[in-house]
Order: sequence, then structure tokens, then C-alpha cells
Amino acid sequence: MSLEKSTSKLNIGRIIFLTFLITSTGFDVLSINIGGGNLRASYLFYLIVYLFIFKLVRLHNIQNIYIYLFILVGLISIIQSYNPLRSGMYLLWIIFSYIVIFGIFSFFTFKHPEDIYKCLFYSFRIQVIISLILSILGIGIYGRATILYYEPSYFAIASIIYLALVFTRIIRFGFKQSLLDILMLLIELYTTKSATLIIAAMTVLATSYLLSGFTIKKVFSLVSIVFILFSLSLFYAKVSNDLIATTLQQAYSSENPVLYLMDRGGNRIPRLQCAWDVFLDNSWLGVGIGGYESYTNTINISYCSAGKAWLSAEEQPATNIFVEILATTGIFGGIFFVAFLSHLIFMKSLKKLNYMQLSYLIAIISMLIMLNFEANYLRPYLWMILGIYSGSLMSGNKTHFNSPRKIRHIVNNRE
Repeated sequence: MSLEKSTSKLNIGRIIFLTFLITSTGFDVLSINIGGGNLRASYLFYLIVYLFIFKLVRLHNIQNIYIYLFILVGLISIIQSYNPLRSGMYLLWIIFSYIVIFGIFSFFTFKHPEDIYKCLFYSFRIQVIISLILSILGIGIYGRATILYYEPSYFAIASIIYLALVFTRIIRFGFKQSLLDILMLLIELYTTKSATLIIAAMTVLATSYLLSGFTIKKVFSLVSIVFILFSLSLFYAKVSNDLIATTLQQAYSSENPVLYLMDRGGNRIPRLQCAWDVFLDNSWLGVGIGGYESYTNTINISYCSAGKAWLSAEEQPATNIFVEILATTGIFGGIFFVAFLSHLIFMKSLKKLNYMQLSYLIAIISMLIMLNFEANYLRPYLWMILGIYSGSLMSGNKTHFNSPRKIRHIVNNRE
């Protein structure tokens, strides 16, 4: 076999592997219940991959300090947890999410940045096509295709990285090169019927323009995109009667669309109020990492839902990852976790980011905004995006990472 054919097969194999690696972050329903929480089957896959590369995985020293301090605070918080077993498992998942998931995607992005970028497109295109097939076959929840996620809104949040890649490319190159992916996003909206996807798209779009800088051309593109999306939503609301169409119809006819959409969110506001009050009452160490839901059974929180059973916040997770962290690990846990995120986000000047890095940063900021309304922070696709961004920055910041000798060795052997 010639060297050229061998190299070609190697590249195809790597693309398939990386596409599957990315897609695996959505394997929510393939899991087992341990300690009141779900252990995803994909974790076993990630662990196997990590065991093959762990000697080469290098994480930023300062980020290590912040995340390990956060883990230490979480460990101390278990002392007063109302569910120590679940708290222990929660802590293990955080360690796993950072060291293994974050580490894997950081390494492969550093090693094969262009392939990771391409495989992100491949992964979500494949998922959208699968969701369309499931929708045609009538497989899903109330006609909404869920693929391997718990529910369509999770797929919508996982798609933030895809939205960021597509919108950034539209802003830079125009619509022509993104027609296929625009079609994919419309199909995803049709199959999932997720209002969360619409909100995520608006969030990514706003973040993309904010970070990309404004020019006459970009402003014109933004106005065009908003007009097209608004027109499509009006058309869809008139010709359909499904969940998302009904939501759009009532939002457009409401005297206060913002309040309507907040109310449409169910018990999110009561859950947020409850979690904030729990934090105020347990400010220093919280109620134990991962122990929030169990703690709500020990106190009277009926006032948060105004006595309405369908708005009850009992045994419900907080609806905001930052408030959840404050409620479960206290002030110190919140400081260290935000410090970890802030260091990663601001590690490189915005002006020095290349095109791919900017797309990843937009995805991170957009997802963190969305996770103010969708808990929790153990979702693999969050740690995937963080790891991908870290890996994309690593080449230009080699001296700030562990074992410079090994980093130089990897750089010298990059393909």
C-alpha cells in the first residue's frame, strides 16, 4: 500500500473518530442511575480514550489551581450535604468532566485543530439528519425528535457550538457558503420544535456581532438575518399548530411578550428564587455540592411557587448554574468556578484570536448565557467547548502550560 493511500485512510479514520467523539457528548439517555444521578455510557468511552493519551494531555497551570480549589470547596461542602452519596458522585463527575472530557478535547484540538473544526460541522449535520429520520418515523416525545438527548431543549443547547460556527461564517463570508447549514438548522427547528433553539440562536447571533465588531456590511447582514428569522417565524406560526407555533402565536399577540415567555418557562423563576434564598441562608459553604434537591425537602419553599403545585420548586434543580454553585458550595465555590471560566475566556486578547478561536469563544459565552436558564454545569458539551477553546489557544501559549518539554515534543510532531 502506498504512503499516500495509507495517509488518506488515516485521515478518514481520524475524521470518523473525532466526529463520533463530539457526537458522544449528547449520549444522555444511554446511562445508569448511581447515587440519584445518571452516569452516561459515553463516560466509559471517554475514559478509554483518555487512558491512551493521558501522558500527553496538558492543562493550564492556573486553570488547574482554580478548578482544584473549587473541587476542594466542594469536598468540604459534603460535610453538611443532605445527600452525601450523590454529593460524592457529583464531585467525581466534576473531576471527570475537567480532567477527562476537557482534557481530551483540549488535546485533540491542539493536535488536529482543523479536523476538530470540520468534525463539529459533520457531527451536528449527522445529528440533524438522524432527527429528521426519527421525526418522519414518528419516534420522539409529542412529535419532537430527541435523538439521544433527554429532551429537545438539551439538543438545542448542545447545538450552540454549531450555531456559533455557522453564524460566524455567515458574518465573515456571507450566506452562500452556509446554505447547507442554514437548511440543517431549519430542519432541527422543525424536528425538535424547541423554543430553546430559537432563544439560543438569538443569543449566539447577538454574541457573534458583539465580538466580531460592527461594520456597515455586518450591520446589514444582522438586519437581514433578523428580518428573515422574524418572517419565517410569522409564517410558521400561521401555517402550523404545534407547540412552537402556538408559543409564537401567543407571544406575538401578548401585550408583554417578555413576561409571556418567562411564564412559558414553567417553574424556572420559582426554582431560581428558591436557589437564591438557599444561598443567602447558607452563604459560606452552601448545602453540599450536588445536594441542593435533597435540601429543598427539608425546608418550606412553597412561597416561591405562590402555592401553585405546577410551579413547585421542591426536588427540582436550580435553573441557573451560577446560583446552583453558590447554593451548593457557597461564596468560595462560586469565586473559584467563575475565576476558572474567566481565566480561560480572557486568556488571549480578542484581537489576537483567529477565525476558529473566535467561533469557539462565541459558543462559550453564548452557552454560559443560556445556562443562566438551564442548569446544570456537568453537561459534557459544555466541557467539550471549554476544552476545544483551551486546546485552540495552547499552541500560542506553550510556556504557560505544564511540562514545556512535552509540549515542544507535541508541537514538533504535529501533522
